[in-house]
Amino acid sequence: MRWLSLVCLALVSTSTSAQAPVAGDLIINEVMYDPPAPQPSGNEWVEILNVTDGPLDLGGLLLTDDGSATDPIPGGTTLAAGDYLVIARDGEAFAEAYPGVPFVDLDGFPSLNNTGDRPALLMGGTEIDAVPYLPSWGGSDASLERRDPLGPSTEAGNFGTTTSPDGGTPGAQNTLFFEDTTPPTLVAAEALDAQTVRVTFGEPVDPATTEVVSNYTIGGGARTPAMAMRGDVPSEVVLALAAPLEGPASYSLTVRNVADLRGNAIAEASTTFFFGEGGTAGPRDLVINEFLYDEPTSDTPGEFVELLNRTDQAFDLRDLTLNDGTGDPEPVTDQLAFVGPGEYAVIVEDGELFAAVFPSVPFVEQPAWSALNNTGDAIVLKYGDVTVDSLFYDPAWGGEDASLERKDPDGPSSVASNYATTTDLRGGTPGVQNSRYEPDVTGPQLVSASAGPDGRRVTVTLDEPADPASVTASAFSLESGPTVTEAAYDGATTVTLALASVLSAGTTTITATSLVDLLGNTTASTSTTVEFTPDTTAPGIVRASALPDAPGQVRVTFTEPVTDASATDAGAYDVVGLGQPVVSVTELDTANEVGILSVELALAEPLDDQTLYTLSVTGLTDLAGNVTDRAEARFLVGTPDTPGPGDVVVTEIMFDPQTGSDGEYLELLNATADGVFDLRGITLDDGSGNGDVLSGEATILLPSEPLTVVRDAAGFRAAFPEAPFVEGTGISLSNSGEAIVLRADGAVLDSVAYDPDWHRVELDDATGISLERRDPAGPPNDPANWSSSLDVRGGTPSAPNSVGLSETPVEREAGLTITSPFAPTRGEAAQITYQLSTEAGLVRARIYDGGGRFVREVEAGRLSGSTATLTWDGTDDARRPLRAGIYVVLVEAVDAQGGTTETLRGVVVLARP
Repeated sequence: MRWLSLVCLALVSTSTSAQAPVAGDLIINEVMYDPPAPQPSGNEWVEILNVTDGPLDLGGLLLTDDGSATDPIPGGTTLAAGDYLVIARDGEAFAEAYPGVPFVDLDGFPSLNNTGDRPALLMGGTEIDAVPYLPSWGGSDASLERRDPLGPSTEAGNFGTTTSPDGGTPGAQNTLFFEDTTPPTLVAAEALDAQTVRVTFGEPVDPATTEVVSNYTIGGGARTPAMAMRGDVPSEVVLALAAPLEGPASYSLTVRNVADLRGNAIAEASTTFFFGEGGTAGPRDLVINEFLYDEPTSDTPGEFVELLNRTDQAFDLRDLTLNDGTGDPEPVTDQLAFVGPGEYAVIVEDGELFAAVFPSVPFVEQPAWSALNNTGDAIVLKYGDVTVDSLFYDPAWGGEDASLERKDPDGPSSVASNYATTTDLRGGTPGVQNSRYEPDVTGPQLVSASAGPDGRRVTVTLDEPADPASVTASAFSLESGPTVTEAAYDGATTVTLALASVLSAGTTTITATSLVDLLGNTTASTSTTVEFTPDTTAPGIVRASALPDAPGQVRVTFTEPVTDASATDAGAYDVVGLGQPVVSVTELDTANEVGILSVELALAEPLDDQTLYTLSVTGLTDLAGNVTDRAEARFLVGTPDTPGPGDVVVTEIMFDPQTGSDGEYLELLNATADGVFDLRGITLDDGSGNGDVLSGEATILLPSEPLTVVRDAAGFRAAFPEAPFVEGTGISLSNSGEAIVLRADGAVLDSVAYDPDWHRVELDDATGISLERRDPAGPPNDPANWSSSLDVRGGTPSAPNSVGLSETPVEREAGLTITSPFAPTRGEAAQITYQLSTEAGLVRARIYDGGGRFVREVEAGRLSGSTATLTWDGTDDARRPLRAGIYVVLVEAVDAQGGTTETLRGVVVLARP
């Protein structure tokens, strides 16, 4: 045994007033069982605290973990009231980690297990205190601190990991120090059977007070407990009743004088519980009132769903099922649990996680939880075959890293406007009224309106569902505009208005009167505006495709809806030398319910195999009356070429469109001079290799042709009505970036792992703006080879990109060619091409401003062949735009095998027109 002199001065005394400690006089206040790096793993220690108001004689005290024990502390050693004593396993290691802190190390110090242990203090064979810790209590890579010195030694809630930057607080007050002066909360009561009631408190309770029968009173029939005993869980009490409960009925329980382990007692608290068979739940008797689908990264309670009972009867949760609408309905619980009138029931994925965040909230843990997808999912609550409540949420509703709360329990379940992200700092309000509780007392309001391309239809959006009887043509009017002849309501929030004549160009005010919502609230008047720009562009052909399973037939798709007369005029179509076709309509514009989007032509003559044909059509007329003189498209009959690596590349990515996910698209380029490819032979995946073909129908990609593959035709047309496209399969682009891989016959054609950070840094919000590739032949994953579209529409689908490279190559010195000047504001970048004198080299390329200051590393040290091309977009290493001026390019190459170094220098002019 070794003592530090400082310890001797503080602890060793011959005072005769010191008493030997009894159970509870000394406590284990802090335990270091898992020392943090760089401390050695053997630097374990235990801190004890005198919690009495006088000195204690520690002579004979020893530390044990039920497996081994230290030597006893020598007689005559005292510890003053409120003072600490640290017992260390390795005195040298402890002194180095905590210099100046008094300690003593005793021979035989037990090894404290990281998987859990039970350090205890013994005096003459009597246990003074013991802490049976587990890893879940805390103490990983830091000490385990007691919160309340007079709180329980056996409860995880009274311990936690220190927040000290030193990894512990030996010899000083704990960072988690907290004196509990609050009585326990009465959480819930439930009838286990006719003569047994389980009572749950918010923390462990004192058996001496919990077992006093007079501390409990049960109303609703004056049932009196015959016995009260602590349950299997320290925070539970089981009451045995003198007379059985009668059901179905609700009972009240009142509790008095029950104390926690600190001695804080409840003056009086009450709760209710139900006994008997639950009621039969019908539609909307219970509603999904709150749910968490997007768990926060820290302090997560796990996913949960909260139900609210809107009736005057109780329901047995065992009779209900909850799932995400797929697979078999799963019982909410297999344990006895009721939800009474006006009460909440919280159903959780993980009880341990939930209790850690919401320790006082009653819950049931569903045995088979249906995970709620962050991308949107259904939640379905059933009683037998009856759907009690259901909804299908979308991330656009809210709920990022926090729960989604229902504003009005009486409002609709599947309308986004009736939900909002909680404002509670805990990330939710399970078991209590929602923080966004906002009962609906107003009628429907007009939110927005959009005009159809012909100006004869207007689609208006409501903020909530309306009573269909109130949605009539006479309820809507246009200021100084045409009369509304029809109002087609979808039953949710969309109404399509048919107009007697074409809208005027510009802004028109639409007013609705006497709209009634599903709760009976009436709107006297509500207005919004609609913008209409007359269509002055003639229609064209998106593509023509020979149908492989129908020889002699060709499908023709138009850029916009056209009139029936112009689409079906057989004499308007011409395929050289093949006669007049028979025309049949294959696709109507269902979005506007008028107009034709595609037709099929049955040609009078057979088509030759392996032949590229040109189809022309005249007189196509759109719904606005615009007529095209002549439109052309080419199509292939027979087997297309098989593309190889680099033959088809991605040149534009719209991953965050203004119109929502339906507006997503990819632009592809046939980079060859003579290859003809079919999109049915090209697959798209995210790098997994398990992708979908780009098109389900014959769609050829001609040499040097760009073509856009879209997620949804209607969503794309809303933003780019004139651009050719094909509606693809598998187009789903993440806003946070992902890999895009094109393959044909197993070979990778192009692979782009795009990142939102590739957008121009001056953009505060890049929503509705595509990423465009500067050089199709340049590196696909070089951020400098991509930039934000400069087109006013936000993109250039199926057309030349708005960004590119400076087109003026200037040879600065032998071996180095730079395109200069270049203007980033025009979307340009500089190309730096070097030619080394050796076969290969380790290349580094840097940019310096006119003052010789380093601003950008374009290449950080890549093994290169004798020649390569780099791209610089005019930004510094932080992707910030640089000022106009003259910059120096320095290329250095090291030939490791030959032991030579080569340096190339040149200048480039960055312009700001």
